Amino acid sequence: KNPVDELDGQLSLEGFKDTQDSERFVYGVALAFYLEHITDLGDRLNEGRKTCNNFKLLEDNFLSHKPICQYVHQVLHSCECSTATIVGAGVLIERFCSCFSFPITLSNTIHRLFVTSILISSKWFDDSISNIKFSRISSIPLVVLNILENNLCKAIDYKLFISYSRFNRFQNTLGALLELVDIQQVIKSLQKNNVFPSNLIAVSADDEESFDVNDEIFLKASNSIATTTTTT
Repeated sequence: KNPVDELDGQLSLEGFKDTQDSERFVYGVALAFYLEHITDLGDRLNEGRKTCNNFKLLEDNFLSHKPICQYVHQVLHSCECSTATIVGAGVLIERFCSCFSFPITLSNTIHRLFVTSILISSKWFDDSISNIKFSRISSIPLVVLNILENNLCKAIDYKLFISYSRFNRFQNTLGALLELVDIQQVIKSLQKNNVFPSNLIAVSADDEESFDVNDEIFLKASNSIATTTTTT
């Protein structure tokens, strides 16, 4: 069940630069709805418990004030990832969550969990977006993003392969969720907040040249933060 098929022609290309852009938007709507649901569930189950120290870096009280729907569309449009990457990220989020006996999809963790999952998935399906670019479009420091990527991969024992059947199951889930969403209402809300694709500018690969990245410095900083988070 392709999420795009569920719209049955309800979405025109107006406001999108091409078909791929509109399909990315549709998948983003479905994924955002899914993330909102599991975040609400996580918040209710958590009841004030703290995040595991190793994943303290998932917490971001600044991003937590940004509606996840708006944030999802800003990131997906800017990174211009494929729809396969979006589905893959959803599967990875499920896989990450299954590794813990406590909820990690909370209001102050879901943004970084989403971005890290998209980052990892994109390397599997697209292999065209750098961590530097993801750091810029997500407002997550590069050092933190690098550590999160490493920690989450370790949590699932580097089991990044997604079978065809598992991929299809989550794609079907997104399609089913889309039936519960008023797509036109979502568009109006995003337009009101200037987060509709036609209001956004994608970050080009050329922009990465503006970063003066010293790998040795970042490596030392990463090790320092990693040590702190595992010992506190």
